[in-house]
Amino acid sequence: MNRTGKTNAAAGPKKKYNEYKEFHTCEVAAHICTSFMQMAGMKNSEGNQPSLVPFLLPNSSATKQEKGEWLLKVCEMFVDKYVFDDTSIDDLVQKTHQLHLASLGHYKCRITPCEKVYVYHSARVSHEINVHQQLTNRQGKLRDEFGYYYCCDDCGKVFSTKATRN
Repeated sequence: MNRTGKTNAAAGPKKKYNEYKEFHTCEVAAHICTSFMQMAGMKNSEGNQPSLVPFLLPNSSATKQEKGEWLLKVCEMFVDKYVFDDTSIDDLVQKTHQLHLASLGHYKCRITPCEKVYVYHSARVSHEINVHQQLTNRQGKLRDEFGYYYCCDDCGKVFSTKATRN
């Protein structure tokens, strides 16, 4: 019996199961395993001869501390190779930072001596065109890096629609 009179109780796992989350978790785990197998030179999940592994395995007489240090070194190699070696991550971090500042309404003028800050990207672009005569080269693109549409008259101005704001 419901003593509190509340009727919006949780549906439970049978009705509220999120299969996409489980799929994504399994997919990420599979990518990690595959990239580690590639780094270790393994052709399948059964393993290789120890002579083909690109890093030395600790012998069975190694202490727990030595095995832990070995595992840490291998993990560092893995992260350096597959996470930090890619330059596209730096670009992604930079764009994420720009979008975060954009969500706060901090669109600073991109012309060096100017210190104007605008709430909207379109206002900043209009300022750069009107005050600094700075046209952005759209290079045949439909949208700019912030998702704003370029004006079809090639005046350089940008605009957003209700769908792109959401």
